[in-house]
Amino acid sequence: MASPGVHQAILIAENNLQSTLLKESIEQKVNLDIKLVSPERLSTKSLQAPNLDLVIIDYPTMSKQYTEKYQELRDDIESDVHEVLLNTPSDFPHSEMLKWQYLVGIFYASDTLDKLVTGFNCILQGEMWMSRKLIYQYISFYRERQCAKTSPYYLKLTKREQQIIKLLGDGVKWSSK
Repeated sequence: MASPGVHQAILIAENNLQSTLLKESIEQKVNLDIKLVSPERLSTKSLQAPNLDLVIIDYPTMSKQYTEKYQELRDDIESDVHEVLLNTPSDFPHSEMLKWQYLVGIFYASDTLDKLVTGFNCILQGEMWMSRKLIYQYISFYRERQCAKTSPYYLKLTKREQQIIKLLGDGVKWSSK
């Protein structure tokens, strides 16, 4: 049973000595209780934990198959549960970030335990932990995308037509009587 005030996390990683040592090292230095789940044991039940705050993912262990399985199961987790990637390559592309809808932290394979501790403490205080370069690429990606509201075609629509497009985008359905 977790102590009051201790944050809850799930670490998706191979169940080996390295992952166990990492888990224990983080738990000793951060106000975090971590449950280790191996990728092959991913299930709705394995991703359930009371008062879950973080899902920590050992990036190299997540094959395409495991990532897809996790993404399907992710829908059953509360939306305020955030994701953190560990051991990402130094050339981690911003486009890869788009797969992780609740991503708040990225740690590289070269990061030290002290850097992990500092980052996790920031994340638990509501901040994001990513390199400036990655955040710059991510923001630039979204700036380059043309927003529907600034499209010249969208601006030519009447207010009612714009409202209908917004409602359709939100998933509203009309029934014919």
